[in-house]
Amino acid sequence: MNKVINIGLTVIIVLAVVSCDTARPEGDWDDNIHLSTKSVDLPAEATSTMITTGETGWWVESYGWNGDWSSAVGEDTIEENFIIEAEEFTIERRNGTEIHITLTENPSPDERVLIISLQNGNYFDGITITQVGN
Repeated sequence: MNKVINIGLTVIIVLAVVSCDTARPEGDWDDNIHLSTKSVDLPAEATSTMITTGETGWWVESYGWNGDWSSAVGEDTIEENFIIEAEEFTIERRNGTEIHITLTENPSPDERVLIISLQNGNYFDGITITQVGN
């Protein structure tokens, strides 16, 4: 009986050690958003673009407009359809996998940059939209 218990404990210890060796470090997740593109360059005119995702479980974590960051906490960005509206841009999610981004005309000679930070579980990804100056 003691031999069976010793063998059982040995098996449990070996399995515990092996499973720890194959565990990923925290935050080391594979891409589970699958963006169609991560960067788009747009003209100075009012324009829009669409980016697709391969999954639906993602949400907008935050967004930055010309270096000024806003958290999306409190907005329902996990929903299949939502809109984030600002004076110069709109971020809209449609059907769970489409991200429609609209920018107003850029009247300044300087480029404008919109960065959208996405999250799905412990995986983070982002989209950078650059609009040239006029």
